[in-house]
Amino acid sequence: MKPSVSTSFSFISAGILCSTLALTGCSTQYAADKTSAVDTEYDDYYGLPFRGNHQHFGASSSIASNLIRQSAPKRYTVKKGDTLWDISRMFLKQPGYWPEIWDKNQTIKNPHRIYPGDVLYIHYGKNNGSTAGTVKLSPSIRVERNGKGKPISMFESFLTWPRIVDKDDLSSAPYIVAAKDAAILIENDKTVYAKGISHSQRGDTYAIYHAIKEIKDPDSNELLGTQIDYHGLLTVTQPNTITSTIIEKSDREIRRGDRLIRVEDKPTELDIEMRLPTTKVRGTVMSLYDAELIIGQRMIAIINRGARDGIRAGHVLGVYTSPRLADDPYEKRYGKLHNEKPVSVKLPPERIGTMVVYDVNQHYSYALVTKSDNAVKVGHKIGNP
Repeated sequence: MKPSVSTSFSFISAGILCSTLALTGCSTQYAADKTSAVDTEYDDYYGLPFRGNHQHFGASSSIASNLIRQSAPKRYTVKKGDTLWDISRMFLKQPGYWPEIWDKNQTIKNPHRIYPGDVLYIHYGKNNGSTAGTVKLSPSIRVERNGKGKPISMFESFLTWPRIVDKDDLSSAPYIVAAKDAAILIENDKTVYAKGISHSQRGDTYAIYHAIKEIKDPDSNELLGTQIDYHGLLTVTQPNTITSTIIEKSDREIRRGDRLIRVEDKPTELDIEMRLPTTKVRGTVMSLYDAELIIGQRMIAIINRGARDGIRAGHVLGVYTSPRLADDPYEKRYGKLHNEKPVSVKLPPERIGTMVVYDVNQHYSYALVTKSDNAVKVGHKIGNP
C-alpha cells in the first residue's frame, strides 16, 4: 500500500512520479523559451499522427526493420524493478512503438502485461510483403511466460500529488497558523498549529504545500489554476479548532500559511499502456519539475493539452524547440546610423526529446520526460513523436 493524497475540496489533480512518500521533486525556475505561440509556419516539423492500428499490436515490416536496435539482446529475462519503458528502450530505437512491434500471432496478446521472470526475445517471421519465391522476414517481440507475481508497470509506482488547484479551493484549504516556538522557518520534529482540520484524528497525516503562482495557458492565456509545491509532511497529535501537529518531514522550507492536504493509504499502482496519438498534437510545455532525486536524470512537465484535446494517459509525445533567430555570418544590413548589422535568419524547430503522458486533466496533462538530447525548457513545443 502506498500513500496518496485526497482532499475534501476539488483539486484539478495532477501527478508526480514517486517511489516513496518522501517526495523530493520540486519546482524549478527554468529559463523559458521565449517563442511560445503555436508555429503554423513549421507545423510539419512537429511530427505527424500515427496511422497504424493499436488494437492489432503489429508493425509493418518497413517500420519494424528499422526499429530494432543493433545492440538489442537476443533474449532478456525480465527482472523485478524493471520498467516497461526501459525494456522498450533496450530493444527499440523508438520505445513508443512497443505495441506496434509486439507479435500479434502469439498467445499473449497484451504487450503491457509482462511479469518478472518472463523471457523476451526477437522473432523473425514472414510478413505480408512475402511473394512466391521471395520470403521477407520481419522482426517482432515475443515472450515466454515464465513470470509470476505482479506485472511490471509503465515506469514505477506513481504517487498522485495535486500540483495545480482552483484558486477558490486553495483559499478554503486548511493551513498552518503558527509554530510552537514562533519560528518563521519550521523544521522537522517541531510542533505547529493548524486551522481547518478539527475533524481529523490523531495520527492523520497531511502533506504541506506552498502556493507559488498562477498558471495560464501560454497559447490562450486561459487561467488554469494556482501552482503549489510540496514542502513536507505533518501528523496530527491533538485535534481541535486549532489542531496541534508535529512536522514529520521537511523537504523544503515550511512557513506559516502553507496549505495542507490529507494523505491516505491506498494502492497507487499506475498501469498505463504506451501508445502513439492518432490525431495531431500541438502544444506547449508550461512548467517543469525536477525528478532527479526520484527517478534519476529526468523531469516532469506540465503541458497545455488535456482530455478535451484528445490526450490520453500513455501517449508518447515529442518535445521540440521553437523556431529561433540566428545571425547570418555573411549577410549584413545597415541601420539608421549606417552602422553594419547582421541579418537574422529563422531556424526551424528541432526534436530534442520524448515524453510519456501519465496523468490527464481536462485542460492540461503531466508527462515524464524520458529522453532529451538538450535541456527541455518552459515554452518548448510538444507534438507527435
